[in-house]
Amino acid sequence: MANSLSIDVFNSGYKPIPGGPGWDDSAPVIWPARTSTLISGQCDAVLVDAPLTTSEGERLAVWLRKCLLAAAVMTAAAAWGGEADG
Repeated sequence: MANSLSIDVFNSGYKPIPGGPGWDDSAPVIWPARTSTLISGQCDAVLVDAPLTTSEGERLAVWLRKCLLAAAVMTAAAAWGGEADG
């Protein structure tokens, strides 16, 4: 029997940001949502594109614990391109 892979996606959601001087406050400013993808197999997992902020990272950690415990994954790794702008 071949092993299967599962893919789960964490979505950080859009974040409102202050517009700054000269910005029209009637037009909301938002930072685009980021996604992190968890690819998991029977015993291993890889996380692709971890978020940049502490609060997103903390929310991701809670989500990961749930996903990894549900899948009984033993080994996990993270892959991140390193660019700050996505």
